[in-house]
Amino acid sequence: MTRGALAIELEVSLSQVKRDLAFLRDQLQAPLEFDPRRRSFHYAGNDGAFELPGLRFSAAELAALLTGEQLLEAVQPGLLNRHLQPLRDKVRELLRLSGHAPERILECIRIHASQHRQVHEARFSVIAGALLHGRPLAIHYHGRSSDRKRERTLHPYRLYVYRQNSYLLAWCELAGDLRLFAIDRILSATPIDRALRPAEPQALDGFIGPGFGIFGGPILGWAELAFRPSAARWVADEQWHPRQRAEWRDGRYRLSLPYSDLRELTHEVQRFVAEVEVISPPEVRHAVTAELRNALKGYEGLGNERDGTPGSMSTTARGRPATP
Repeated sequence: MTRGALAIELEVSLSQVKRDLAFLRDQLQAPLEFDPRRRSFHYAGNDGAFELPGLRFSAAELAALLTGEQLLEAVQPGLLNRHLQPLRDKVRELLRLSGHAPERILECIRIHASQHRQVHEARFSVIAGALLHGRPLAIHYHGRSSDRKRERTLHPYRLYVYRQNSYLLAWCELAGDLRLFAIDRILSATPIDRALRPAEPQALDGFIGPGFGIFGGPILGWAELAFRPSAARWVADEQWHPRQRAEWRDGRYRLSLPYSDLRELTHEVQRFVAEVEVISPPEVRHAVTAELRNALKGYEGLGNERDGTPGSMSTTARGRPATP
């Protein structure tokens, strides 16, 4: 086709046709050649064919995309809605064109998010932008463990989603080391126009992952847990850590895994309460025991719910003493 024919077909100017042809050849690597005799363009090669690069999806792949969009939304409902809505609309339209109803997929697949903490959408966008553009951040952070508010300068490297909550791995100038920050505890964030402190991927990998959970650091030791059969039916199908070791012994499921944060492991063990025993090490066993004793203190001295008698034992509906 000649330039003039292309301009008429596409209803654009000749200069626009020239720019488009240059873009096809230089950016999309189209094998365009000009025939001086015919004063026209054609694709070089035996078959004279060229396919533009692009994304083509089957109905199953589109359904998977729609499900993936739900997963992203489940991480923090509403947080990415403004950014995901155009993608959501396009995927649904493509599904309709392929003869599939997106409403059917949304009806069949439900993703329930629980125990997530709310994150300010605009603040999250600022943090994500600084992370992607490689810029430090000036933040105001309210730590949970210390219950203190402090100004910090961070060099952000990675964003983690762990148990449906978001965390930022960054070098903290105040601490002079890598730290993990809960996104929902960042009260304000402002990008700083200067270079990011370089970080080795090995150092980042080493901070997250050596022990159980996300709160990294050097491995403190290995914990051995023994689960009774009622809980073992669930735990045996779970992977708590890539380096875990497990076996059945004496009718119980024994799980050994490394840990870096005593509190996180203690809280996970407490999910099973009477269904698990900490075999070793002593520090984990003592920590779990102390937590259980503190929990029991809250129930000591409670009166009968019926008559309010202090220290009396509660009863079941049939009048039998209930286990305290």
